[in-house]
Amino acid sequence: EHVTGVSFKVDSEDKDEVIKYLDYREKGGYRLAEMLFHPVDNCRKPYNVLVYTATKDNPNYLGPAPEQEIAKQIVSSVGPSGPNLEYFNKLVESLEKLGASYVDDHLRSIKNYIDNNDKAI
Repeated sequence: EHVTGVSFKVDSEDKDEVIKYLDYREKGGYRLAEMLFHPVDNCRKPYNVLVYTATKDNPNYLGPAPEQEIAKQIVSSVGPSGPNLEYFNKLVESLEKLGASYVDDHLRSIKNYIDNNDKAI
């Protein structure tokens, strides 16, 4: 499976504090894992990164669902770090800044549904 993202280098002296913060922020059933990251520019070799992944046993996992159901869950969910809608909008905005090709049709469809039905959701 291919996932697009950005990696951040954390200074070794800050690593424990950053992981503690992220462990709290991502505590909604996410699992910390090490994965191989492939930079877009082929000038750099792939390297290992830490990522938080949702698993099917996550109580917040919706599973395969129509985009309208996904949109409803995004709009109605709130976690310790704030509203899921805010997180989703920032995700789309960040991917758009990387370039139009980073925002896939699935994300665009969900975003359009939310934007056009925000009062009805």
